[in-house]
Amino acid sequence: MSLAYGIIAIISLSMVGICVLADKKRDEWLIWLFVSVAVCNLGYFMLSVSKELDAALNSNRITYLGSVFLPFFLLMMVQRFCKIKRNKKITTLLILLGVVMLGITTSPGILPIYYKTVGIEFAGGGTKLVREYGPRGLTPSDRQFIADRFRDKDYVPRSYFVGATPDNNYEPSEPLTIKFFENPYARQNIDEGYLTLQVESGGADSPRQIRLRTKPSTGEWFLWEQFILSDIRPPKSADPWA
Repeated sequence: MSLAYGIIAIISLSMVGICVLADKKRDEWLIWLFVSVAVCNLGYFMLSVSKELDAALNSNRITYLGSVFLPFFLLMMVQRFCKIKRNKKITTLLILLGVVMLGITTSPGILPIYYKTVGIEFAGGGTKLVREYGPRGLTPSDRQFIADRFRDKDYVPRSYFVGATPDNNYEPSEPLTIKFFENPYARQNIDEGYLTLQVESGGADSPRQIRLRTKPSTGEWFLWEQFILSDIRPPKSADPWA
């Protein structure tokens, strides 16, 4: 892994020189874009060969130094290419936003505001950070998606209860029961703290998945990803062809 990162870093640094020599107009945003990619890849390489946590964290900071401003440089290039007049106030605001994001992403090892805990492990021929972000809340899009499902297709959540089928309009049996089970691949990422469970829906042809993540300090498990709110067969009462 370290060898691959090293080769990519050398190629990226070489591209900076090629860009400077080949671009006769000296497009500064294009040059900064190549510099950002090179710095980012250099950080990945340094991280992969780090032997101590402090060195790994410093390498990670270099990686974010390259990646945080990369979208900004790309936006400036697109604006120039499309001949859109640049607004100085918006440009300044975007730079300040990038500085704030850089401060947050380079805080691990100083403040627990980006990673709750962080360590290193040696695997696959290199070093990688082992990060814990902590339990995460629902994003606005998550909330909207769930609200839409409960408002327009409230039968989708009910379909996971035992006995709920399209023929009985997803009326579950009592006592209310949901059965989760594991398949042969459920624990393939258990060492990283993830467990994948399957659950049957009365309106789907195959089981749906949820992914849990554990918090080692407390032994608690949290919902990390879910694939249980996608469309299923409508209830008989809502099917015009039933």
